[in-house]
Amino acid sequence: MTEKTFKPLPLGNEDFVSLRQKGKYYVDKTPYLKNVFTEPSSVLLFTRPRRFGKTLLMDMFASFLAIAEDGSDNREFKEKIFDGLEILKDKEFTDKYLGQFPVISFSLKSVYGKDYNAAYETLAFTVSNLFKNFLVLNDSEKLLDSEKESLKLLQDFNYLSTPKAEKYIVSSLEFLSSCLYKHFSKKVIILIDEYDVPLAKASENG
Repeated sequence: MTEKTFKPLPLGNEDFVSLRQKGKYYVDKTPYLKNVFTEPSSVLLFTRPRRFGKTLLMDMFASFLAIAEDGSDNREFKEKIFDGLEILKDKEFTDKYLGQFPVISFSLKSVYGKDYNAAYETLAFTVSNLFKNFLVLNDSEKLLDSEKESLKLLQDFNYLSTPKAEKYIVSSLEFLSSCLYKHFSKKVIILIDEYDVPLAKASENG
């Protein structure tokens, strides 16, 4: 008898690229991409029980859709990552969507605390880290100097953690998506994960 060989299990791994590079088991959910982009709505909510792979699904979305900093589709790398998966069989869809969008991928998993101030500080930290993923915008020739100054403020945790910065945090995703649209001249996709954590934790802690 031929001895069977098994791939390693992706226990606790929610990073799609890492999972694929290490050759771990992956249940192919790439067809969901086509389902999403044939929906008439511009906003979609995925509701599934815990441990159903929602975070991995959204990370896969980001890996497929995200444009590179230089504006390229990074196609060669992405095709290696998605090699053997169902979505690459559809060349028309792949040509249209692979690496074609600025993507904001944002998780609220760590946004909570025993009181409002503690929770707000974790939100400030999360927003600051998000904006640091888009340092390319700091040198964009398509943005106003005032917009670049606001970007730098939103990258600064020490500033964001002060009460006067609340108004910036409230509109931070809208502002970031606006800047990305101006820089790349392409519509922006926003992926928000664990959106319910701040509300659930706030309820628990009164």
